Amino acid sequence: MNMKNKLFLFAVSSLFYVTLSFAQRQGGRNWDPRDFKPEEVAERQTKILKDSLGLDAEQEKKVQAINLKYAQKTQKLLLDSLADQMERFQEMRIQNENRAYEIRKVLKKEQVKKFNQMQERMRNRQNRRQGIGNNNEGN
Repeated sequence: MNMKNKLFLFAVSSLFYVTLSFAQRQGGRNWDPRDFKPEEVAERQTKILKDSLGLDAEQEKKVQAINLKYAQKTQKLLLDSLADQMERFQEMRIQNENRAYEIRKVLKKEQVKKFNQMQERMRNRQNRRQGIGNNNEGN
């Protein structure tokens, strides 16, 4: 699988992860896009990357700004009632690809490897949930 496909799958799974985490927080009631808080999403995403990749203070600050920028764009898309669902999905996919690209520019070489591994695990989990492909982890 080439890097572009991996980025796409990560972007899609990231979007679903964020959406599902908000839906679960709502205690079973229907999720409302107005409940999407970009600051909370950016903070959570940054903490995960800081803990997983060992970001230094400067990297953390840059990653936080990147995550906030894309979380705000995602919020606008979620609230855009004029765009149909497929248009929003496509735009969010592109935004997530751009976010991952920008984050990689901040990371050191070893951190990029870990980041890519995290993306692969996330993609595999999402595929299992959706019943896509085989469920062999040892690929």
